[in-house]
Amino acid sequence: MFYENFTLIVFKIKINHIFGIHFAYIYEQGKINNILL
Repeated sequence: MFYENFTLIVFKIKINHIFGIHFAYIYEQGKINNILL
């Protein structure tokens, strides 16, 4: 049970990390585009 919870937590962290990078990239691109516009 503890092991399952641990793997789930690690999985969620990895997913959040990937999405966090993705959204940060979109946000940075949006800021750059706003400056250029």
